[in-house]
Amino acid sequence: MDWQAAIDEHKKRLSRYLWTDGALALAAQYRTALTQAGFLEATWPAQGKNLSAKNPLRFYRPDTELTAFFVNLEPAGEGIRIFYGFASTAFARMRGDENSLRELGIDESQSALRFMIPLCTEAVQSDAAEQIAAVYGQYHGTDKDALLGIIKEHRKAWLARITAVLKPLGFRKKGNEWNKVLPSGHTLYFAADKSSYADGYNFDVRLRQPPVEIRLRDWCTFAILEQDKDRAIDPFCHHGFDWQLDPPEELDRVLDWFLTKYYRPLESQDREALKNSQFYLNGRRQELENLQSAIETDMNHRMKSLQDKLAAASAQIALQNPWNQLQKGWTITEHADGKRISSVENARVGDSIVTIVADGKITSIVQEISPDSLEGAN
Repeated sequence: MDWQAAIDEHKKRLSRYLWTDGALALAAQYRTALTQAGFLEATWPAQGKNLSAKNPLRFYRPDTELTAFFVNLEPAGEGIRIFYGFASTAFARMRGDENSLRELGIDESQSALRFMIPLCTEAVQSDAAEQIAAVYGQYHGTDKDALLGIIKEHRKAWLARITAVLKPLGFRKKGNEWNKVLPSGHTLYFAADKSSYADGYNFDVRLRQPPVEIRLRDWCTFAILEQDKDRAIDPFCHHGFDWQLDPPEELDRVLDWFLTKYYRPLESQDREALKNSQFYLNGRRQELENLQSAIETDMNHRMKSLQDKLAAASAQIALQNPWNQLQKGWTITEHADGKRISSVENARVGDSIVTIVADGKITSIVQEISPDSLEGAN
């Protein structure tokens, strides 16, 4: 893969999110129209007032006690991209977040019901305004719970679109996963995994024959590795497929990719052929790489744990090292033959004894023994 070409393509895509003169002029018109219509502008980002940064502009208008209608503007070349819809504002009632709506506005990726006009220019401005007004009129006055109910039905309809394509081919649906047992005895899975970052989905393809499961490809990885430049969605995506904003044709394209790239080739192979196929070999190779990575991670953790234990033991040994004690002023007393004296009972008047200190030895003769001389010292 030509990584430099991929990076250049990514930079080119990012350039579309910078404010141009044309986008600035159009956004200024929308700002005037929205504020006149009673919309409030979020104070974040601070530089948004000057329309000089790449940051989006966020406007909102309270609708019901716990909902608001929002309109967010982002640069898109010489035009603007408009996100609009309804969102719950219950978060603004939480302690510590009372000012979050006024300061941050509404992030469209976290909104309940959202729509998008991918490119609005001066020529289609009136049509865009009509679309926004139509959505507002349709859902105006809908309370939070009813709004969430509408979203739930929309989500079901979106998932049903996947079922409509896969069910006639023999796939069974369980949750957000569709699976079919292939002639080889393996089970092929197509999954729409809910994103952890936003209200979107990541598509995943797995081939399983217990206890082995092979992840063939996820959609974002596919887009990056294959560099499918015709795909409308940014190939460097991290938040997955936005089921509300991405057009239905994109979902059809994902499904067509799955059927063409994996299902049809795998469906025609028996068990032995599948074991020798590139799909299976690549999957097992990836499995081994994952296992190797897990082993290395585990070994590193174990090594770190052992090193920490060794360091703690070394510190304890150092504390008990007689040499360190001598440095603190303690002494060791022995007979001339090296036998340790640890009690007055080990010495007699007239004995020759050696006292070891930090920098040498002192030889002396015992003249007096006082067994009780340290009594009460503590």
